Amino acid sequence: MAQSALRPLLAALLVVMATAGVPKQGRWSPLDGARIVNGARALVGQFPHQALVLGDGVVLCGGSLISERSVLTAAHCTVNFKKYHIRLGGIHMTENDDTTIWTAEAIWARAHPEFNASGKSINDVAVIFLPEGAPLSMRSPPDLLQWTQVKVVPNNVCAQFYDTGNVIESTLCAIGEHTGGCSGDSGSALVIKTKDGFKQIGVVSFGSADCDTAKPSAYARVTSFLEWITRTAKMRK
Repeated sequence: MAQSALRPLLAALLVVMATAGVPKQGRWSPLDGARIVNGARALVGQFPHQALVLGDGVVLCGGSLISERSVLTAAHCTVNFKKYHIRLGGIHMTENDDTTIWTAEAIWARAHPEFNASGKSINDVAVIFLPEGAPLSMRSPPDLLQWTQVKVVPNNVCAQFYDTGNVIESTLCAIGEHTGGCSGDSGSALVIKTKDGFKQIGVVSFGSADCDTAKPSAYARVTSFLEWITRTAKMRK
């Protein structure tokens, strides 16, 4: 893993695990498993921070490695699960290659204290704690990890597409040209590329119920939760 991926992330590319299905409601269910819309396959080692998160043995969400022992994901990806299998270093959702993929079973996750699983999709961030430090030098085999490019849009524009109270100050919205996220992408990273590497600016939270790419998708704004993420993951600023 690149060292730049392990800093507290300020940091627009949407990077997700490709899966398949259609969500039935605004908050994308991690179990519905639809794939990124019109995404491109990732290259070897292109997004070293990307994690696949499996809750209780089922395909659940994406995430991003933010320290050797912690993965940032969406809070709704951690609800009602007892164990989390974290996979790093691979870009295929189902196949396993022991020479390139590192996995760990985690039993401890902490969602933001103001996240309400039965309410609106706000404060939708969580940290999953790894039982051991993840190796930092893995490369990914080219397969099904996908990415797309989107543009950040003002929240007052985004709010026109969703129920009142879903898009708040700590929400960040972005939209692509006939491309974007869908269910199964929850918890994945919205990043910008800088000269120092990728900087994460958002965590996939919710979007159009039918994955309509003419509508913006919503993310938890990392800068709004950076203090909580840093403190929870016991990371240095």
